[in-house]
Amino acid sequence: MRMIRNVLAGVMGLAAAFGIVGATPAPAQAEIVGVYRWDAPNGPQMVDLYQGWVGREVQYAVAFTATNSWANISSATWQLGPWSTWVKAKPGRRLVYSIALLPGPVNGAGPDGIKGNADDVSLEACAAGTYDIHWARLANNLAAYGLQGTILRLGWEFEGNWFAWSARNKEAVFANCFKRVVNVMRYYQPNAGFQFDWNVSDDIDWWSDWRMNQAYPGDAYVDYIGVDIYDQSWEGHYPYPANCDDACRLTRQKGAWADVSKGLFRMRDFAKARNKPMSLPEWGLWQRPDPYGGGDNPYFIEQMAAFIKDPANRVAYQAYFDIDNSEGGHQLSDVSGNGSVTGSGQRTHVTQFPKAAARFLALLGGPDTTPPDGPLPVAFTIPSATVNPTSPARGTTITLGATIKAQAAATISVKFEVRGNAAGNTTRLTKQIVNQVFTTAQQRTLSTTLALPSTMPAGSYRVDIYLVDAAWNTLLFKPSAVTLTVR
Repeated sequence: MRMIRNVLAGVMGLAAAFGIVGATPAPAQAEIVGVYRWDAPNGPQMVDLYQGWVGREVQYAVAFTATNSWANISSATWQLGPWSTWVKAKPGRRLVYSIALLPGPVNGAGPDGIKGNADDVSLEACAAGTYDIHWARLANNLAAYGLQGTILRLGWEFEGNWFAWSARNKEAVFANCFKRVVNVMRYYQPNAGFQFDWNVSDDIDWWSDWRMNQAYPGDAYVDYIGVDIYDQSWEGHYPYPANCDDACRLTRQKGAWADVSKGLFRMRDFAKARNKPMSLPEWGLWQRPDPYGGGDNPYFIEQMAAFIKDPANRVAYQAYFDIDNSEGGHQLSDVSGNGSVTGSGQRTHVTQFPKAAARFLALLGGPDTTPPDGPLPVAFTIPSATVNPTSPARGTTITLGATIKAQAAATISVKFEVRGNAAGNTTRLTKQIVNQVFTTAQQRTLSTTLALPSTMPAGSYRVDIYLVDAAWNTLLFKPSAVTLTVR
């Protein structure tokens, strides 16, 4: 994103009457889900809260080094400690760490009009090995905190002119700096399994092929080719004119997507040519302080979801930029939006993008919703499902239950999801019961409690019950018929 971050800061058909689901297809592997939800010390908790909203396991968390000193680039133990705890708490979690290649301010122009280039640091010095001690410290600190599998976004968005490590007019020097950092970190921690993301913004479309190839450090130094993409346009599509109705807005949103996605598809082809997977380490809507953002744009969400889900694009991971800050709004979730943890009343945020948030949850939320393509490994019967009470008051606790019978031995997880029925009510509450072991023909009754926030809208809600395999990759059963009325 063009800004400095504050680092402190159609699956299965519904089963009639909860009947037996037998030899019907199972979905493909779920996409890797990531997010940026502020940074340490509160970021890890905010990621977990976001997970409750999105209804999927969040496996990757994005973080950023500061840019104000070498110490905060290489040795930010205040940052590494909390993220280490989060990564170790559950298998499959990884940190995506955005690494400033040079310290220095990002406001104010330096030589050649490039923002943030300080007199005493340079890409040339980086390429020559002047800063090797800092990359050695970074590698050793990551390993010491158990973050050996970290993905490193070295000098993210380097094609722009908004960071000190801008590669404009020094593309080959940037590539040599990138290679130097990779070599040093691999030398000091040869078994750490660090991976490196060569990460541009969608603004890359203006670069010539020659510039892009000059800036590319080579296949041996790159594990992912990443693109950051946001819904913004200066090509006449935004701002929306006065009295622009839904059809008018959609026309402009389509035009903006056609412009902003040029860089995305160009980098998709660049990655394919090198047999590298893609990443989307930052993406999102943008309600900008100026009028050049698309606002509540479900079309953008739909296009991004289609791109992410298309196996031909080889998207290895994606992370929505789910915050609002002084430079504009992006946040879809209902997680407290100020970057802090304040106690039990977390879900107080009201998104600026209710239509887009609903589309995001429908397309990218919940257990994997990829169309099925194979037989179910196990058949299940759910003869009954319960919600008690069925007319609870806000701020009270309800009990959710289901009687489940497995036709064969299986270990499953169960997720209850309470979702608003009325238009505009995007409330989504989830509760999981994990790793339930069933023997052949065994029937068991499971129950759990769920606290209803005092701030949730009154009205009608439906309760969905998901049965998912133990790895949370395959949706086994999703009946939906239970309703409750919240007072």
